[in-house]
Amino acid sequence: MTSLASSDGRAPLADRLLKQALETVRRRVQATARALGLRKVELLLIYRRGSTYRPIAMAARMGEASFKPGEAPKPSQSLTLKPDYCLR
Repeated sequence: MTSLASSDGRAPLADRLLKQALETVRRRVQATARALGLRKVELLLIYRRGSTYRPIAMAARMGEASFKPGEAPKPSQSLTLKPDYCLR
């Protein structure tokens, strides 16, 4: 069995992933700039790869033939960002 996000759930999940990833990148770049004694951070480019829906296979259980929705794994989604920044 696999678990897939509904079409209504994919976009909000992708939006949340993107927002979290960009916030993480922003914090890391600003920490790097501070460590180097630099003040200006300029985003040049973001390479984005993602929106890949990866169904998670659920192991078959012996002896239980009925379907129990609570046992289904939650769908997962991944997002990869590769930002290029200029620090000054």
